[in-house]
Amino acid sequence: MPHPRIYTPPPQGHGPPPPEPRRGAGDAAAAPGLTAAPGLTATQAGWLRARLHGALLLPGDPGYAQERFVFNQRYHPHPLAIANVLDADDVRTCLRFVRAEAVPFRLRGGGHNFAGYSAGPGLVIDLSLLNGIRLDPTAGEVTVGGGCPQGTLGPLLLASGWQLPLGDWPSVAVGGFMQGGGYGLTSRSLGLNVDHVLEVEVMLADGRIVTANASENSDLWWAVRGGTGNMFGVVLSIRYKLRAAAAPAEAELAWPLATPADRAQAAAVLLAIQSGFMRGDANPNTSITCMALYGLGDSDPAMTGPWLMVDVDHLGTVAEMNAVIAPLLALPGRIDDFDYAALNRGSSIPPLQRVSRYVSRDLTQREFQSILDYYATTPNHLDTLYLQAMGGPMNAIPRESSAFIHRNAAFLAYLDVFWQSEAEQQAGLAWQQGWCAAMAPFWNGHCYQNFADPTLADYRAAYWGEAFPALLAVKRKYDPHTLFRFPQLLRARPEDPDEPPVWPPAVVAALAEPIHG
Repeated sequence: MPHPRIYTPPPQGHGPPPPEPRRGAGDAAAAPGLTAAPGLTATQAGWLRARLHGALLLPGDPGYAQERFVFNQRYHPHPLAIANVLDADDVRTCLRFVRAEAVPFRLRGGGHNFAGYSAGPGLVIDLSLLNGIRLDPTAGEVTVGGGCPQGTLGPLLLASGWQLPLGDWPSVAVGGFMQGGGYGLTSRSLGLNVDHVLEVEVMLADGRIVTANASENSDLWWAVRGGTGNMFGVVLSIRYKLRAAAAPAEAELAWPLATPADRAQAAAVLLAIQSGFMRGDANPNTSITCMALYGLGDSDPAMTGPWLMVDVDHLGTVAEMNAVIAPLLALPGRIDDFDYAALNRGSSIPPLQRVSRYVSRDLTQREFQSILDYYATTPNHLDTLYLQAMGGPMNAIPRESSAFIHRNAAFLAYLDVFWQSEAEQQAGLAWQQGWCAAMAPFWNGHCYQNFADPTLADYRAAYWGEAFPALLAVKRKYDPHTLFRFPQLLRARPEDPDEPPVWPPAVVAALAEPIHG
């Protein structure tokens, strides 16, 4: 049974997702902050083209109009050029160029940064051709290029009998996914993507390639796993430890949300999920994500919704899964003949903004219902609310093990709002702000750093909390001239105390060591 995700991703190709549905959306003018640039000089373009093994696309070149786009149609970047790098030498050439010419640049894998940070007005260094995969079944390891898409890696691993926490959007690049944490469909069983990283290969601003693992450049290894966005250098490759496992058993359950009584029953479902799947190591082989969403099944208006979808992925047999989720199956109001295909959004995704909130404490049924009641007021039936259960190894792994610190949460809530006009945008963003206010009593103050949120007043505290001072120290050590930058940068503020970090102790100790490599 297919997963009722928010959209069916288009086939993976070169660069970001094919922009056919978006073509022409921003050709007339760039969005604020991503204004059109005058272009490289002939000398600059010639210098790059003569040295790149990959391709350089300039405005007006065939393919540029498509490849300049990013996933989120809210942003319409017009970069000076797009360098489709083919190997590490190409990355080094691009870094040499931007240093010498003082040209702003962005690094792009799949182009899925929600705030549009994977593109900009300067040079886009596209990493999608760094997509090699080397599987070592004897060691139970795989080494992948930073630009490798999940849609290539995941099926190969499954066909070989291995599991690694990966998401369900095939065109998302593994490098960006990992650096933010990396929730997978089986994360309550296997942990986050970062929890499987044995080693990374990183190119620093000066072109050096260094290896970072638990014993060599361990401060960088800690920081890359949760620090997001190639903050310290370009992640060229990642070596993962795998787990031998078959494809998970799957189930999709649905409860209506149309009436207050419906939402009260759906809140009871969430209460049962909280009891069995959001804490500690209860039911560790079962991962659950809940979605409040509308269907777009025009052929059957009764399928419009809204619905609470409960998506189950279980490492085990269907019979074992059904035994684990028996308390959910026993709850009244479930729709057994639900038409999952009616929820298909197609491959074109309108402009959107995603915001996230971590919740650490238990909620009452009434509190869960208040969240569902607010969702029912959405002005746009494309808007989708997610509640992703934590627990299992995600919570058991020590907070100091990586820069992903959100190990004490019960669940992650995140809300997507979409629009197709200025009026819809204003209404949707205002409604989303109302949702943030409604979540305030439950929020622990942290947000998921892989869902870049430009509305956050203090993204440093929301993403990294007490890990920020150590992250900043790693940034200063490995990128002392701050070559790698984008809006939500690791940077100090005038009011920050000028004191060395004290946590985590192992990172503090590693910071005193020289860079190896």
